[in-house]
This record gives sequence, C-alpha cells and structure tokens, in this order.
Amino acid sequence: TKDQERLLKLTNQLAQDRLVFDATIYDSQGVRLASSDEALSVREVLGLDTPLATASIGRQQLVEPVLADGAVIGFVRVTFETGRVTAISDHHYRKSDRYMYMMVLMSFVCGMLFIMILRRQPIRRKKAENLLLTK
Repeated sequence: TKDQERLLKLTNQLAQDRLVFDATIYDSQGVRLASSDEALSVREVLGLDTPLATASIGRQQLVEPVLADGAVIGFVRVTFETGRVTAISDHHYRKSDRYMYMMVLMSFVCGMLFIMILRRQPIRRKKAENLLLTK
C-alpha cells in the first residue's frame, strides 16, 4: 500500500544518517510494519541468541512511542552504533581540551609579561627626611 511505501521510505531515510545502524517501525501490538533495508531483528540486535549477548556490544537502541490523539499507535526503534556516537563526542572533548590548555598557557605568558613590565620600571619613592637628624 501507499502508507507502507511511505513508512519504508521513512525508515530508509532514518538509516542513512551516519550514526544510525537501522530503523524499524512497529504498530501498537509490536508487529513490524516497515524496516530499513539492512535492518536486523530485535533478537539479532540484542544478541539474545548469542552467548553473553555479544552481538549487542557496540549498539544502543532507542524505542519511542508514536502518539496520535493521546493514544499510542505504534513505535519507532532506531539502533545506533555506539562507537560512532562516542567518536564524535570524543573529538569535541579533545578540541575543547586543546582550547583550555591554550588559554592556560596564554594566561601564564601574559602573567610573565606583566611581571617583566613591572620589574623594569624602578620603584620611585620619595626620600623621606630623617627627622632625627634635622634640627
């Protein structure tokens, strides 16, 4: 049907994102309506059939209800590649760390320059008269 094709197009569009492994849409009873081209079943993604669920390592699932008029009409399941998500955040953390180190270094250099400028100028004090020696 036309709705089925639109749902299939939507799941494939979701799966095109570089962080997304697959996407699937279910009805309110949990029956699969549409899934992206390379989608795995829930059992495969969760690794239920493998020892210690090793197949699920490196993947994170997000399941969200689809609401219409306050009632749940279905669910969207999106599986993310954890390594890709953390790689992006790690890059941003490293970048912010570099900025922080540069700011600390610049503060140190500015402090040293400030001290050098202050030490260059001799401290000018008025010579106080020795009151004991004056008559």
